[in-house]
Amino acid sequence: MVYPVIMGIRSSSSEIALFLSLIGCLFLLIVFVWTKHDVPWRKVKRNAAALIMASRALSGNWIFLFQSYKETTIANAALSYSKTIVCS
Repeated sequence: MVYPVIMGIRSSSSEIALFLSLIGCLFLLIVFVWTKHDVPWRKVKRNAAALIMASRALSGNWIFLFQSYKETTIANAALSYSKTIVCS
């Protein structure tokens, strides 16, 4: 019953990926605040280039996944998504 829900979303694939990324960021910030850990800003700044490249790759991957959900069945999209991870 997930298929009608996915097909009913009117947002673009990039908007869905951005929304899920924001939810993930908010969740991580809540975990950091709740566990009273500080964000290691020095490490973040030192690894900024790698973090930006990784976030772009992950965002592109999510955009392609959500677009494939809209273009084909969820089973085919999930199969091709898991196949790309194994083949790369």
